[in-house]
Amino acid sequence: GDKDMQDLTAIIDWLEADTQVDPANIGISGISYGSGISLMGLAKEPRIKTAVAMSTWASLTESLYQHQTPRLFWGFFLVSSGFLTATMDPIIGENYSNLIFHHNIPETLEWAEQRSVKNLVHLINARNAPVYLANNFGDNLFQPNNLMAFFQQLTVPKKLDLNQGTHASAEGFGLVGLNNYTWNNTHRWFDYWLKNKETGILEQPSVSMDVAGSAPREGFSDWPIPDEFNKTYFLKARGLFSNGKLNNSPYEPWWPKTNRIYSGLDTFATTGIPVLSEILDAHLNIPVKTPVNLISRVNGIVFKSATLEQSLKIRGVPKIELFVKPSLSQMQLNAYLYDVDRNGIGTLITHGPITKYNADAGSRIKLQWEMVATAYDIPRGHKLAVAFDTFDALYAIPTLLPYSIAFEFRDGLNSRLELPLIH
Repeated sequence: GDKDMQDLTAIIDWLEADTQVDPANIGISGISYGSGISLMGLAKEPRIKTAVAMSTWASLTESLYQHQTPRLFWGFFLVSSGFLTATMDPIIGENYSNLIFHHNIPETLEWAEQRSVKNLVHLINARNAPVYLANNFGDNLFQPNNLMAFFQQLTVPKKLDLNQGTHASAEGFGLVGLNNYTWNNTHRWFDYWLKNKETGILEQPSVSMDVAGSAPREGFSDWPIPDEFNKTYFLKARGLFSNGKLNNSPYEPWWPKTNRIYSGLDTFATTGIPVLSEILDAHLNIPVKTPVNLISRVNGIVFKSATLEQSLKIRGVPKIELFVKPSLSQMQLNAYLYDVDRNGIGTLITHGPITKYNADAGSRIKLQWEMVATAYDIPRGHKLAVAFDTFDALYAIPTLLPYSIAFEFRDGLNSRLELPLIH
């Protein structure tokens, strides 16, 4: 906000008055809150030449409320830590409470939009100010999707590194001087732009992704990936004793079919333990695993593909489209994407929630939403699965009242999963 920008201006005034700073070569970097100040500062403070932003956001609205889903765990962590460590403006706590309890939403989102650098991208582009962005696929505070969209809007010299890890975990060790991929690139970035040293940083690919597991980091010339293609799987209704299927062609039953799930209880479909699960997955290669066939058929539903004849290299943002009938106007669905091995154990690839507060109860609605961006290889011989339920510890639920969600299947209604792939 304005007070942060006033502080930043005061810092640069002090540097110019009291140090030997070169006013033509001032850079700024930060992690999390500091990264937000860095990007907003690059847009608003003309004396800053370049910025490096780690574990950052481009849209505060989407980071805290994408698809109308309040971030319960991470939002509470963010706000409570602010109250404990600083003299925080009370409006922050009030606005977070508004999201959780669905009060004063237009005013709250207007406040968040004022703190979203995506709305100032034209100022950065007009100055041709170089930007280096780094984020983590498992960052469930500032999920990478909106940052990737921001990167696409930039027309300046730019670089985007996407790492495995949760919020600040991939670059945090670099703060204490340990060898770190992102910080090594940060020093090379500043040496090039501020000291005019040839470091080779611009010879690296503009976009790099740390692929889950033991696969090597991959580089690409731009985002979206130029050679990327989409593969669509169509959802087929489950049977009395069988899971639903992921078909390669549209599912057109002879007569309408409906699968129904109920709220009220969690299922084995989960993102795991907040913070801990993301750290174990990224840094110790201990991912969240689920016996997919044991996911509750009352409170959840699973759709599985046939055995894959070739590997799937997912790079980017999977998307969901569903046709459903909620019994209440308030509802939530959480989607979980799995790599299922020959023993039926699913490894969580990514997930994504959507929430509605004003749906037409009892009427068919079309839901479309993004899952969190990922870089993951599903081996040949495994299966792909997507599961849905109505609860996850990361997100606030819209209502305590019980409700049902009916998944509808009929000719012309093609619920689908869309995956971004590379060869």
